Amino acid sequence: MSFSVTLCVSCLNRTESFYREVLHLSILRHQLQRGMPEILILNHGSGTILFREKVALQSQHPALFAPLDRHPWGLGCSIEFEVADLEHVRREFARRQQPLLYELSDEEFGWEELWVHDPDGYLIILSQGPSETDPRAK
Repeated sequence: MSFSVTLCVSCLNRTESFYREVLHLSILRHQLQRGMPEILILNHGSGTILFREKVALQSQHPALFAPLDRHPWGLGCSIEFEVADLEHVRREFARRQQPLLYELSDEEFGWEELWVHDPDGYLIILSQGPSETDPRAK
């Protein structure tokens, strides 16, 4: 089964830069039809995240998005990605002087996690399991 989620963002360029350049995830810019606002598409595993700018969403659905600014975006949800090189992402955050919320590791099973916020405040959890040569990898 596959799924998709649409997230409202303040700036497509900033979002695209964060997911592509900082997290090193493949993200595509797409226009569904001529004259329509562009969206970003991030396919990861069996899931898809669509990023749409707030201005475009508000123009299409003004009543639904009126209360959006009353609360932090992404409140109560997290987006998790398994990545191949967590250390590279950690160095990229340090280089850009972007804060990490948490750095967690499970010594017993060899998993590591970084918890960060994206530019719009969505909670992103990045994880990396043990390498195939690690005896904890099963």
